[in-house]
Amino acid sequence: MREPRLGLAWSGRRRAMRRRYSLYMSSPEWFTRREHWVKEWSDAHDGGTPHCLICGIEWTLSGDDLHHRTYARLGHERTADLIALCRPCHRELHRRMEANPEWRRRPREQATDVLVAQMRYQRNWKQIS
Repeated sequence: MREPRLGLAWSGRRRAMRRRYSLYMSSPEWFTRREHWVKEWSDAHDGGTPHCLICGIEWTLSGDDLHHRTYARLGHERTADLIALCRPCHRELHRRMEANPEWRRRPREQATDVLVAQMRYQRNWKQIS
């Protein structure tokens, strides 16, 4: 489990949530949920393959991540609660979320969606510049 940022303490509630999250992320249920997510996504996209929402590379079940847009239904996620991100983009998304307190004040879904759009725009801008 990731520790709080330097100089900040987590409440007992936050620590309990992080423990629950950590246990779930290493559970067989999470790996089954990932497999179901791929099938649900593929069915909704005419049998297509997911791609990282930021950089566009093909997403793989074995090497990439599903980012939680919300933790509200942890363990009972809806397909739309999760987004496909390659590992480098996922790390960068979390780095940006943690670097600016403004993102942590927003609802997680909103912060995720805005940051993903921002990162896609920046990536695309670099490609045409």
